[in-house]
Amino acid sequence: MTIEKLKKAIAYGGANQSKVAEVIGISRGAFNTRLKQCRFSDDELNKIAKVLGAEYEENFVFPDGTKI
Repeated sequence: MTIEKLKKAIAYGGANQSKVAEVIGISRGAFNTRLKQCRFSDDELNKIAKVLGAEYEENFVFPDGTKI
């Protein structure tokens, strides 16, 4: 997962970084730090996908077939 992909998926899914941080149980600051390092577990990426209305398959897969 790249930083660019994750940012693009968050924007496409209509969420913001604060909401995503809340879903995975960390502060916005901690999220930003981890985003810069692109350090998220598969479990966290699955939780992020769920809040975005997508599935995570090493990509975010949206209901309309868009993959990011």
